[in-house]
Amino acid sequence: MQASAFLRQETKDLHRQTEAVALGREIMEHSLNLEQYRSLIAKNQYLHKILEPLLQQGLADHGLTPFQPFLHPRLDALQADADLLFLRAPDFDIPAPALTGAHELLGGLYVLLGSNLGGRVIYRSLKENSKLNELSEFHFYSSSGKYPAKEWPQFCRLLDQHLQTQSDLEAAKRGAEAVFRFVREVYCQ
Repeated sequence: MQASAFLRQETKDLHRQTEAVALGREIMEHSLNLEQYRSLIAKNQYLHKILEPLLQQGLADHGLTPFQPFLHPRLDALQADADLLFLRAPDFDIPAPALTGAHELLGGLYVLLGSNLGGRVIYRSLKENSKLNELSEFHFYSSSGKYPAKEWPQFCRLLDQHLQTQSDLEAAKRGAEAVFRFVREVYCQ
C-alpha cells in the first residue's frame, strides 16, 4: 500500500475531527465571519510558529534533506494577516507534539503539507465570502498557491521510498496523529 494512502486511511477520523473544529463547514458555506477568521489566523500563527521549526530541525537532525523543499515557511504570510487584522502573537501554551524519530517527522510533514493543499480550496472560498469583503487579502491562505500542486505526488513518491516497512508506516502514523491532535487542540481554544 502506498504510504500516503495508508496515512490517509489511518488518520481519516482525526482529520475529520480536526476539520470540524477548524470551521471547515463555515468556510465552505461562506458563513465564516470576521471574528472567526481572526481566530483562525491567530491559531494558524501559533501552529506554524511551533510546527515549522520543529519539522525543519527534525528533518535536518535525521538527514531527511530531500524532504526540506516540501516544508513551506508560511509565518511571514501569517504575520501579514495578523498585521492586517491587528492581532498580537498568540500563545496558547499547548506543547509541541513529540515527534521522536525520522518516520514520525515524516508523518507530521504529511499533515502540514496536506493542509497547505487544503489552503488552496479555502482561499477560493474565502474570496467568495461576502462577510469578509472588507479584507483586502488573505495572505496565509493565498500563500498555498505559491507551491505547485504537483508537489504532492512528488512528496508521496519520496514518502514511499522512506516508509517501506509496516513499522515505518506505523511510526509515520503516530507522527501524523500527534500533529492532528496538536492542531485540533489549538483549534479548540
